[in-house]
Amino acid sequence: MEDQKDKPYIGITGITCTDDVRMIKKALGSSYGMYGVLVSRNTLKNGKPHRNRYPNIGSINKLFEAMPENALRAVHYNSEEIHEISKDVKEIMMLTGGLCNCIQMNIEYPPIDQVKTIKEENKDLKIIFQIGRYSLINMKTRDIVKNIEPYVPYIDYILIDKSQGAGIQMEIIGTVELAEPLSKLKSLTFAGGLDGSNICIFIPLIEKFCASIDAEGKLMNSNDTLDHEKVVKYIRSAKSIRKLYGKRK
Repeated sequence: MEDQKDKPYIGITGITCTDDVRMIKKALGSSYGMYGVLVSRNTLKNGKPHRNRYPNIGSINKLFEAMPENALRAVHYNSEEIHEISKDVKEIMMLTGGLCNCIQMNIEYPPIDQVKTIKEENKDLKIIFQIGRYSLINMKTRDIVKNIEPYVPYIDYILIDKSQGAGIQMEIIGTVELAEPLSKLKSLTFAGGLDGSNICIFIPLIEKFCASIDAEGKLMNSNDTLDHEKVVKYIRSAKSIRKLYGKRK
């Protein structure tokens, strides 16, 4: 079931202001980036963020306007109203002026019809499908693979993320075991406690699967917003993996 793979990206999640975007853009240079903005249904409908790493919904258009064209301009979306996801994505697309070109589903196995509708209504939209803490703790690899197979025609990346923004460092052995079969389905992304100090530990794993990486929790400061110094160090470390993230022609 080998599919055409999407190219690996360096992801930074938790963008709340245009200063964040400018800093990330400068640090990434020519490397392919994923600019992640957190949105929940609560912020989408009520406007006010419940955590500092979520921007005010009225400001996200300016965030997306500041992002470069040759990047994944992503909303990381979570909601308990799982049968309203496609409607919410339509609203997100309107709020970003159509500049959002990537949705990360931070929802445990959303209804397949919702994911299908999103992809059919937005042909060029990349979808990152998260395998989160619940699955990674409670399910066997073969069951996870079986559960995700129906989504494969409608998604572009599979994210393995036990941390889910909490800054908990991923485990190499468990990640390899799951990544082996999933890598045959879609491009992979690894997340979990990554920052500039520990990416070197995971270079063999990242290169083995030609995987994207994403960081959030360990890039935050005491105000729960992005620490620019930490972000720059993380991006520098990621770009040292020249096989994947080095300078592109």
